[in-house]
Amino acid sequence: MARLSCLLIALTSVSVCGASEPQGSRPPNILFFLADDIACPEASCYGGNIHTPNIDALAQEGVYFQTCFATPLCQVSRVEMLTGRYAFRTGFYHNWGAPNEPLVPKHVIFTQLLQQAGYKTFVAGKWHHAGVPSTYGFDESCITLGFNGKTWITDDSEYQGPAGRDGYAASQWWPRVVINDHHYLPTVPDDYGPDICAERTIDFMTRHREQPFAAFFFTTLVHTPWLPTPDSDNKPGSDESDMDRDKKDFANFKPSVEYTDKLLGRLVAAVEKLGLRGRTIIFYSGDNGPAQNLGPDGKPVNGGKGHAVEEGCRVPMVVSCPGVVPKIGSSSELIDYADLFPTFVELAGAKLSENYVLDGRSFAPLLLGRPFQGREWIYSPLGRKQVLRDKRYLYEGDARFFDCGALRDGDGYHEITESEIPEDVAARDRLETILSRLPTPGQQGASDINMAEYQAQEKTVRKRVPSYSIVAYPGMKRPPQWFVEKHPSWFLDTSKK
Repeated sequence: MARLSCLLIALTSVSVCGASEPQGSRPPNILFFLADDIACPEASCYGGNIHTPNIDALAQEGVYFQTCFATPLCQVSRVEMLTGRYAFRTGFYHNWGAPNEPLVPKHVIFTQLLQQAGYKTFVAGKWHHAGVPSTYGFDESCITLGFNGKTWITDDSEYQGPAGRDGYAASQWWPRVVINDHHYLPTVPDDYGPDICAERTIDFMTRHREQPFAAFFFTTLVHTPWLPTPDSDNKPGSDESDMDRDKKDFANFKPSVEYTDKLLGRLVAAVEKLGLRGRTIIFYSGDNGPAQNLGPDGKPVNGGKGHAVEEGCRVPMVVSCPGVVPKIGSSSELIDYADLFPTFVELAGAKLSENYVLDGRSFAPLLLGRPFQGREWIYSPLGRKQVLRDKRYLYEGDARFFDCGALRDGDGYHEITESEIPEDVAARDRLETILSRLPTPGQQGASDINMAEYQAQEKTVRKRVPSYSIVAYPGMKRPPQWFVEKHPSWFLDTSKK
């Protein structure tokens, strides 16, 4: 786009069922499966080397987008999805200095609009926001709580329960504190948080199968610590020492991805058993790239989490609903997480006030086989850094520009930061013009954040690891050039990084 796509939309009621269904028929159900810290290389349909048959099946019968941008950190992605707004409007640029307050009523949440359109709404798994789910437009919830300091439960002593504060702080997997519709759910050491949430999601869909529903399963997999799954032989015990033992065990990464795929398959099978597969639009995605992922040799390779690079924000987006979503397969259309809000709202036939400004653009027409004019660019913020992309060119946070051609996986990009070729200069100018309208913390037009807290945390992390990083740069496809020059022995062939 030649300018910032801030859409003032008033969505009218639409029929989104198959062409054979009468006008005014029931709108589709929505099932959104969000994996934590998982990128495209973890799914075999995107060329990954981990077997993910359930993700692949959805991709083959629907559409999977080659270029979907979340942000490089969990909370920022989730806020962008819920509000349909970029960070300069919400203040959620980073986990550092983010507003420690509920998103509502300052922002509209799309689930509030779905409720008004007659949907029953549900969220399970990781809750990464201040305030309780019910105030965000979720009728029901089942939340596993872990180390997230902003979670609403941290200030409520009512839910200390048998697991206690220590258990709550240690794990969202084995054992954990589970809050089921704001009530503490007792657990035992053999309970597995993602399983509990999957079962609760299925229960919700079963009870509300006769009316439109929207279920959001935000699994904690595959976020660190990489603990054994229920399919592993070395399940941890309930004591904290077992969790510490496995905290950095990368051997559990691949099994965690496989178990994530298994959970998705369990939910899809439940929808089929309920006879709702043809009226339930299923989304699968990830909230950001992982800290590490699996290299071709089976060894860990540094991922993009916490970096303002494409590896940090490019995530899978797979959508399927036989008879509704066309069998498109791989799509080169550009989408980002701000687009999910208007897409869900349009699919539901809900309405949004013209006074509420969105940065997202609905891709519902594409999912429904209708004429669709795609985005010209997508965006991902991280602190004071940004990632911006159109279908050919890419800008990454350390002020580097790349000509990607038709490529989408990060390999083979050609750097044009210093190029004097007119076409490259024009591309840089175009991207810089867009960036000038997307302010970062401290710039005019940017939403207020706690700059003192942000700068203090930034200083601490910079002292420990350069840039906005929670992992080292070696192993990344395009580490900052200054880092390559400072540590040449870490790179055998920097021209290929």
